[in-house]
Amino acid sequence: EFFRPDPAKALRRLAFLDVSYCTLVTSGELGRFANWTSLRALGLEGCHRVNDGGMTNIEPILRFLQAIDLEGTDVGDKGVELILTRGPGLRFLFLGHTGFTGIAFVKLAAERKLRGHRFELTRVCLRRTTVNEAAVFALLQLAPRLTWFVGSGPHLCAETTTRVKERLPSCRFVKFAPFELEQDRCCRHFTKDVVRTMKFEGS
Repeated sequence: EFFRPDPAKALRRLAFLDVSYCTLVTSGELGRFANWTSLRALGLEGCHRVNDGGMTNIEPILRFLQAIDLEGTDVGDKGVELILTRGPGLRFLFLGHTGFTGIAFVKLAAERKLRGHRFELTRVCLRRTTVNEAAVFALLQLAPRLTWFVGSGPHLCAETTTRVKERLPSCRFVKFAPFELEQDRCCRHFTKDVVRTMKFEGS
């Protein structure tokens, strides 16, 4: 039933779907998920054939998603911008090990500054990306409810951790570094209890 053209018809109440490292999942294949309005968490880690076009293909369900893992995909700033603008209820966003640069954060922060819009994000991973501090601070403006925020890359440093804590003291876990030897692979966020036991709103 899952491999039918519209799997949502067979699994109408499915809320959590993790297809990490499925090499058959492409941006085109994601179009089959476009009617899956019951989904609240979508794990695409390691699906390297998924790019910004894939996010466009699932745009109809972005407003229902509360967690998405894009680590190890080819999704970049354009796709992330779409996710954030179309997914107001998103709480968990995992972007590590991608080509994401953070430009989307800076752009959205500038556009929404006068409107006072804030995202619901509470957990964000930016490990092994090229995000810089300007993008990190832009996200702090957009997501004041963050409680878990990590990242690493050539434009970040240990002092970034201190600066984030100063700007958002309510964020309980913060860790930034220029590199992390133990994080040479994707983080497998969707295998963690904090994701698997999250209570979905509106499901």
